[in-house]
Amino acid sequence: MRDRPDPRSGMDFSLRDLLTILFRRRRPAMLFFLTVIIVVLISTILTPPFYQVTAAILVKTQRAETLPGTRREVTEGDLNTEIEILKNRQLLEQVLLSLEQESKGDSSPIGQRTPGLLTRGRRWVVGLLGRQRMTEFEQNVLRLQRQLSITPLRNSSIIQISYESEDPEWATKVVRTLTDRYLAWRSRVFQPPQTAAFFEEQLQMAKEQLQQAEAALSEFVEKETVTMIEGPGKADAIAQQKSLALGRLDNLEKEFFETESLIRQQENTVTSLSERLAQEPERLLSSSRQHIYPAVEEIERELVHLLLERDNLLQSFDEDNRLVRDIDRRVELAMQHREEARRRAGGIDGTDINPVHQDTKAELYAARTRLEGARGRRDVLHGQIRTLREQLDDLNRKGFTFEKLYREAKAAEEKYLFYREKHEEARISTAMDDRNLTTVSVAQEALKPLRPVGPSLTINLLLAMLLGGAGGIIIALVLESLDHTFTTGVDLEHKLGLPHLASVPESQ
Repeated sequence: MRDRPDPRSGMDFSLRDLLTILFRRRRPAMLFFLTVIIVVLISTILTPPFYQVTAAILVKTQRAETLPGTRREVTEGDLNTEIEILKNRQLLEQVLLSLEQESKGDSSPIGQRTPGLLTRGRRWVVGLLGRQRMTEFEQNVLRLQRQLSITPLRNSSIIQISYESEDPEWATKVVRTLTDRYLAWRSRVFQPPQTAAFFEEQLQMAKEQLQQAEAALSEFVEKETVTMIEGPGKADAIAQQKSLALGRLDNLEKEFFETESLIRQQENTVTSLSERLAQEPERLLSSSRQHIYPAVEEIERELVHLLLERDNLLQSFDEDNRLVRDIDRRVELAMQHREEARRRAGGIDGTDINPVHQDTKAELYAARTRLEGARGRRDVLHGQIRTLREQLDDLNRKGFTFEKLYREAKAAEEKYLFYREKHEEARISTAMDDRNLTTVSVAQEALKPLRPVGPSLTINLLLAMLLGGAGGIIIALVLESLDHTFTTGVDLEHKLGLPHLASVPESQ
């Protein structure tokens, strides 16, 4: 026969080599394969059939279209919340208690089923180690938690509940009781019975606070004569009154400053006229005398002209101005010339009233009258400004008080509306709970299965064939690797280092 590489030699290992090994080790491999098949077949036949009961829970975002709020899609968090409620230990305990009460008188209620060999062995070990043993009911709760399968269906708002048991009627009761208890439990969790009463109490308190706030605001409006003006900005008459008062105050202050400026001008005019009047004689030498020098009249006219020009300059400049000082020097020279001319007119013994003195005196009287009027106007304006500022301070005080009362009334109204809405939601929710109109509903009730879901003889045999075949191959390879005999020329050369010359086939 032709030599082939050995898997132990580290050389290439082909499928033919594997088949050769399997053929050589066919007995143990076949024995393992058949053993696995027989064991799985016997186990499948002896295993009692078990049934699976399923139910579906539809999760919605709202109870009904009448409830306020914006509709939204059911999120993964909503589904997980419902799943956690379904897995709640207290809920499962209530399910078992309810089933125990229903199964009283039956031959095998859940709390009295005979434990298996493994269960009894585990209890014996736990007791031997001194650990605290669980009661039969607690063990049933744990068993129910393990056997229950609660999963959300993909791309849907449905939660599927599955339970497997050897007894189809028992599995159906478990799933039905779980869905019923879940709906009742969820109603208490999301909407406690006292919620409506709580919101009604809060609603009454909010209503009383709103009435008190509105009464305080109404009393303030009547007492302070404030007119409410509802508009886009929810304005009131105080704001308009303040605006008008500020505008009037601005005008009065401008007029007051103008009056102050006018008073200063009139004071300067009075001072100037007083100085002129003091310098001007009340009477002059009579001009009807023929022996009066004509130069005196010329000087008098020039003096009057200079004095008038000086008054005009004082309207625009101060007395320290160069032009005013020049006029003063010219007036002084003119008066000196007038005195000299009078002294030379020695024969004059008659006098007349000085018209310049009379005119200056009249102008001084008029200027003083205007000054007193301006001062009186200033005092009146000052009083009006002070009164108006007091009114503004009073309006500011009223405004602050009004804003405070208005905000309190607005906050009380919002609180009242909030609790009224919550009370209405709680009332509708309670009414819907009484009629089982919740945000979740049973989309598929638990029905008694018609046929078992396992064990499947076909699937188990296929798995046994795969397992037996893989195990047989592994056993053949292991036995081959443990065999140290020479079976091929390659083994001989590899182990002894001697050349292989020929092979003698086994005689038939």
